[in-house]
Amino acid sequence: MKFILDVIKGVFIGSGAILPGISSGVFCVIFGIYEKLVDSVLNIFKDLKKKKKQKKKRIFLFYFLLHSVELLEYCLLVNY
Repeated sequence: MKFILDVIKGVFIGSGAILPGISSGVFCVIFGIYEKLVDSVLNIFKDLKKKKKQKKKRIFLFYFLLHSVELLEYCLLVNY
C-alpha cells in the first residue's frame, strides 16, 4: 500500500515539472517530503565520503590479515 502511495506522489511531483504554473516543490511540501529530499541532496557527498572511508578501512584490514598470514607461513617454513 505504501508503494502505491509513493508512486501516486511521484506522478504528482512529476506532473508538477511538466504543467505550467505548478511547481514540483509545492507538491513536495504538500506531501511532506521536501525536507527529506533537500537533506538527501545536500548530504550525498558526506555519505559517499563516509562509505569510502569505511571501504578503505576494510581493504586495509584485509591486506593486513593477508600479509600477517603470509609472514606467519614464511616464519614457519624458515624454521622447518
